[in-house]
Amino acid sequence: ERKERELKQKEQQIFIEQQEKRMNQQKFEAEQKIMMIEAEEKRLQEEIEEKLKREQEERKKEQEKYLLQLELNNKRAQQVAEEKKRQEQEMIERQLEAEKLQQELKLKQEEAERKLEVARVERLRKEQLLLEQQLEEERRLDEERMRIKREEEERLRKLELEQALERTRREEEQERLRQ
Repeated sequence: ERKERELKQKEQQIFIEQQEKRMNQQKFEAEQKIMMIEAEEKRLQEEIEEKLKREQEERKKEQEKYLLQLELNNKRAQQVAEEKKRQEQEMIERQLEAEKLQQELKLKQEEAERKLEVARVERLRKEQLLLEQQLEEERRLDEERMRIKREEEERLRKLELEQALERTRREEEQERLRQ
């Protein structure tokens, strides 16, 4: 009975030891599995982090690209605006220059017209003066002709008078001689 009990105890101890071994084996396997799972989790975590990091970098690159494009667009828009402003300024300056030239031309034209008017008035004055001189000369010549004509008439009258006196004297002389 004792032997049987001892055998039973031994069997039980062997069974317990086997169970412990099995449990240790299971524990070991479980720990191995846990380690594998943890390793897999770590790998997945790293993969996810790497992926996130890549995505963040890509997003950052995209954002930088977008910001750069935005900056270029802003610069281009600014250049276009500046060019437009410069062209408008040039146009205003050209318009002002044209107006100034037009004003100068108008003033020159008015000056030329004024000079023409002065020249015309001067010409008319000279023509009138010349006409007056001519009329004065003609009047003087008429007076001279009249004086000469009067003098000639006077001379002729004197001559006729003298001739008449001479005739009368001769007749008287003849009359005396006859007597």
